[in-house]
Amino acid sequence: NDGTLWTWGMNENDLAGVYNSELTSISTPTQITSLSGKVQFISGCQYNRVVGIGEDGVATKIYAWGADRDGGLGNGTGVSAENTTFNYSSTPVAVSLDENIKVTGLSSGISYSVVLSDDGKLYAWGANRGGQLGNYCETDQMTFVTTPIQAAAKSEDDETTITVDADNIPSLLSSAKKLILTGTWSTSKFQTLSSSIGNNAGFPPVGNSTIEEIDMSQANISEKTSTYISVGVSSYGVFRGLNALKTVTMPSAEQAANFTSLRSIFQNDPSLAAVDLSGFTNVTNITDAFYGCTSLTSIDLSACSSVTSSESALDHCTSIQEVILPSKITLGKYFFGSNTALTKIDWSRYEGTTAPTYTSTTFESFFQYIEDLKAITLVVPEAAYESFAADANWSQLNVVAATPSVQGTEVTPDNIPEDVKNAKNLVLTGEWGTSDFVALSVAIGNNSGYPPAGNSVIETIDMSQATIKASTELYGAIGWSSYGVFSGLKALKSVTIPAEAEAANITSLRATFQNATALESINLTGCTNLTTIRDAFYNCTSLKKIDLSACSSITNCQNAFEQCTALEEVVLPSTITLGSSAFSGCTALTKIDWTKFEGTTAPTYATAAFTNIFKNITNLKVITLVVPEAAYESFAADANWSQLNVVANSASAINSVNVDNDSTPSVVYDLNGRIVSNDGLKNLPNGLYIVNGKKILLK
Repeated sequence: NDGTLWTWGMNENDLAGVYNSELTSISTPTQITSLSGKVQFISGCQYNRVVGIGEDGVATKIYAWGADRDGGLGNGTGVSAENTTFNYSSTPVAVSLDENIKVTGLSSGISYSVVLSDDGKLYAWGANRGGQLGNYCETDQMTFVTTPIQAAAKSEDDETTITVDADNIPSLLSSAKKLILTGTWSTSKFQTLSSSIGNNAGFPPVGNSTIEEIDMSQANISEKTSTYISVGVSSYGVFRGLNALKTVTMPSAEQAANFTSLRSIFQNDPSLAAVDLSGFTNVTNITDAFYGCTSLTSIDLSACSSVTSSESALDHCTSIQEVILPSKITLGKYFFGSNTALTKIDWSRYEGTTAPTYTSTTFESFFQYIEDLKAITLVVPEAAYESFAADANWSQLNVVAATPSVQGTEVTPDNIPEDVKNAKNLVLTGEWGTSDFVALSVAIGNNSGYPPAGNSVIETIDMSQATIKASTELYGAIGWSSYGVFSGLKALKSVTIPAEAEAANITSLRATFQNATALESINLTGCTNLTTIRDAFYNCTSLKKIDLSACSSITNCQNAFEQCTALEEVVLPSTITLGSSAFSGCTALTKIDWTKFEGTTAPTYATAAFTNIFKNITNLKVITLVVPEAAYESFAADANWSQLNVVANSASAINSVNVDNDSTPSVVYDLNGRIVSNDGLKNLPNGLYIVNGKKILLK
């Protein structure tokens, strides 16, 4: 009556709640003193005890203790009942029930509990292997739920696309079709995600037949993250057994480099047809990563040169036809096991001149269950060809030498080689139009495959000697889709645009340099008639500055600089239509120079549209927007633009000086007020300094 709680009986694993493991049983009723407040309800069954604390027959807090078997504690720590041992809590833990829910009834079964709220709804957690929670899930989703969900009701939420923040992972995601991951993800966060998906629950794990797409493009990845997670007494890949998974969008290259293990990540995902591993430069373990991905037809591992563990990496990928290997890799047992459709292994990036040696038994294990190795063409560098061809093991394959790398390859529209993908430097001459550029892209091979495999060889493209046909677009149909002609050139560092009179004939750079992650700069001075730069520099993660001042005809710049994570400064033309996600993810952006803005009134945008321009930039005040003095008041008064640090051009207080004429010695300070020179600006590196109270930009 007074709300105190008493216990007696068996005390195995402190289940009685008196915290004295030496007492195997309690023969005299003993008060449990660890809970504050009045107990309104008590329940439990075999593995757990559950109580409700509150007043006047209404509980506002629910506590549980006992085993975390199948999520019986309701606090998110539950593990599969197939575990041979469970973790026990003899201390009452708070069930993760929304604090606004007022409980008027409580009942428990074996490893699951149900509460009734004052508004007539039921909430439940724990074992669901026989549909105990009544949540209308499919049979293969009947596993367990570690935190409360609404029970005995079909979800009214028809949303199939769910954004999941790493710090706020829903307890149940098994009905989602698309997951968008945001926030910062670590191994432990991926472990929690797998629990919510339910793909690794049960023995053997039942998988998930609902999720079709996973988008990690907005996710940050913690250093040394592994996708191989603990589930009960075993370990699995976080996205293992997603039977319907077709599409995966990986994190940016910068974030993907923080993964060290992809072990079992997509094991037994039979619908997955393609995956982009171009950013996974530090992955050491791909054991079982793609085991049983029976829809995978090709895979490019060229960026994964740190791999030392790869057993069964592609085992049972029965549709895979081509594999591109990195400069170095440790091949493990069954790497190509049951790859019965395999016809090409591209190892043209192999860094040595001598073929790696193996015992015949070890070598045979790489190709387990493949009867005719001669059906597989192995492409190796010319310098290593003789060694591979003479090796008793490797010579069982059809060994061929790669086309030698060509330096400074001259290409004309009338004579485009069938295969120029091994050229490091392209020099374009002759007259080029849209169809010619498309033909060049086909020869480069950067837009082949799905998703396109890219090209990691070409470093420079020189178009200074080329003439350009009127209304030329560097975007066109390649196969059944359309691409930017130089998209995915991962090694591209330098581009020389045609002469100004010729560059004026280019009207579209749509997606032209998309995913050219090594491109640091480009001169667009002559591109005066550009109308489209949509996706033009998407994910150019090395680009630091872009000058669009000559490009005053642009009307479409959607996603133009999205994920340009190193971009610091942008110079805009007199007129431009800023598009959705134009600067999304440009987290290093500090200056937008719009001194050429031709009006006196700031362009207006709806709040949502403006926010989308700078999507995923958390603090707009770090970006200085320089506008003409005549337009300053309008920009500064605008609710959107004023989120940036708006300054008038005349107030920018930055002067350019000619060092050769700076003959008067002056004390020079850095921006932190430290003296860096007593002899003026001579011999100082380029940068910002303070001289005589003025900011000086030394170029």
